[in-house]
Amino acid sequence: MMTSHLLLLLLLTVLSVCSASNPPQMCLKMSPCGADCFTTCDNPCQCDLTRRGQLSFPSYGGMCKDTGFCELPPPTVQQCVEGSEDSVSQCPSMVSEEEAVSRFTEFDYRVDVRSDEEWEEGHSNMSLHTPGLAVNPAVNYQHLWDQLAGAKEDSNILVYCKGGTRALSAALKLLRYGFSNVHSLHSGGFPGLAGRIAAHSQQLTSDSQPSKAACYIAGGRNSLCPRPLPISHIHSRRAFNNRAENMQLVDVQTSKAESGVLNRAVRVPNKKRRIKKFLKTLRKQQTLVLYSEEGDAAFSAAKDFIKLGWSGEIYFVDNGGFEELRQMGF
Repeated sequence: MMTSHLLLLLLLTVLSVCSASNPPQMCLKMSPCGADCFTTCDNPCQCDLTRRGQLSFPSYGGMCKDTGFCELPPPTVQQCVEGSEDSVSQCPSMVSEEEAVSRFTEFDYRVDVRSDEEWEEGHSNMSLHTPGLAVNPAVNYQHLWDQLAGAKEDSNILVYCKGGTRALSAALKLLRYGFSNVHSLHSGGFPGLAGRIAAHSQQLTSDSQPSKAACYIAGGRNSLCPRPLPISHIHSRRAFNNRAENMQLVDVQTSKAESGVLNRAVRVPNKKRRIKKFLKTLRKQQTLVLYSEEGDAAFSAAKDFIKLGWSGEIYFVDNGGFEELRQMGF
């Protein structure tokens, strides 16, 4: 009888261990080794398939395929900034606070790896929040990947935290996961970044305020800010249409543009009289999405729509425009 109890206890223990070691669905989907290589979730370099370079993005791979990448200790912020010969091949592009301010709207994605508490103290509405990506990459990578749907291997990604250390750790993980164009903010973090952007915006003339970067921070929280809609965030025509009901594409290309108008788009030259006339035909429940040849012109027109009385939802397509939307099938 005692032997039977011991055998049953042993069986239950084995089943429990096996069950606990089963990888979550994310590992089955993203890990090249599936259930046979659970450690791949947190360290993609521990998989033979990765070492042989038999992976294609977005599975694990990237710099793990380089000989020696996994065996070397992770570089420090100082080593990456100084470009140490022993670590430079491992490092992401290191970005100063000043450079991040000037390029803030150019990145395809802005990844904030600060804690929930730090996020609540202030954040950019155009950032992807993945707290803990630096220390628990398996769980947080899936959360980030859900938000990065449609991202490409060479997507331009900025990672930041509060001081630089967590940003570097998370950026290194993204390099190992296969992203090749990763930038890490090393001197300071989001509070200083946001402060600089706000100060720069306030220095503009009243007609030019707010700046585009300030609207990337504020999103819809500032009544004078249209919402940015970077091309990198428009994964497909279907995803675009699912953003909101009663969405209206508005073409604000310059009068010299001869590229045509997208299907179901309304052409409204950026002139006060034409804008006022167009606004009278709309319902406040509609969501406007303005596009031009490129983002700056669409942003300027969107601000004019707001100044001329539009109080409903309004977006401007950035880092691209007519041609990119046309290629997506609009």
